[in-house]
Amino acid sequence: MIGPGNAMIAVRLATYPAAILVYGTSLFLAFIAPNSTKASLGRRFALPLLIAAAIALAATIAWVFAEAAIIAGGWREAATGGLLQTLVFHTSIGEGWLLRCCLAALTTLAVAATFDRPVLVTFVSGLQLASFALSGHAVMNEGIAGVAHVAADAVHLLAGGAWAGSLIALALALSHAASQSDSLHDTRRLVARYSRMGQWAVALVVASGIANTLFDIGGWPVDRLSPYLLLLAAKITLVLAMIALATRNRFVLSPSIAGGDPVAIGKLRNAALAEAILAVCVLALVAVLGTLSPM
Repeated sequence: MIGPGNAMIAVRLATYPAAILVYGTSLFLAFIAPNSTKASLGRRFALPLLIAAAIALAATIAWVFAEAAIIAGGWREAATGGLLQTLVFHTSIGEGWLLRCCLAALTTLAVAATFDRPVLVTFVSGLQLASFALSGHAVMNEGIAGVAHVAADAVHLLAGGAWAGSLIALALALSHAASQSDSLHDTRRLVARYSRMGQWAVALVVASGIANTLFDIGGWPVDRLSPYLLLLAAKITLVLAMIALATRNRFVLSPSIAGGDPVAIGKLRNAALAEAILAVCVLALVAVLGTLSPM
């Protein structure tokens, strides 16, 4: 049987990408996709987003069982002595988990019932994503520092979700544009809108990421070879690679598309897919980092 620690990593790895995909894609459909392709893209994403929302809900429910097993030292121990009930109803961990479960359920219902209203889905899934800040290292601090840490983590989640979660939708929209010779005007508007959003998202990811790191580590690290710091360095390296791709997209490929170069559309689509692959690798590291002590 899988151990509680590995189960927690698996739960986190299922929760974050699924929730981010729902949030980022719905945001793309609501505010970035051209009106000419918004409806068709929404239909293509209806089932994948519903599956992703359901996965995030199921993983969020499973989260507390893994948490209880980690605290108790095993699955059998977690199932006895009323630990699970105490954890859920009498601790801040349980309160945060109940909130995340409610928001995950609301997101699933919103996707199922109103997938053609992406603004509503964006709002609800954004609340769900921001609530993850109540389940990580951000809750270690107390007082004003604790509030600031949670706020920084929530900003990091929302900005990162807007960036990483919309990449698949961008690639699909660009694939559609590449096959339509008369849609260059819409493609220019799409790229311009995405570039503006992407600049803000990347800036907020960097700023909030620096703040989170300072909160987590508390200063210059003494042990520079700890597992947490090594994985954090790997995460930062991957994010820097994503930023390098995004910078090329913004200052090389986007102007080429604006200038009427149809070949640049395919290049931008491929770059978006490459960023998405890097984003998945980042989330895999995040799944592990959340289970390690930063100290």
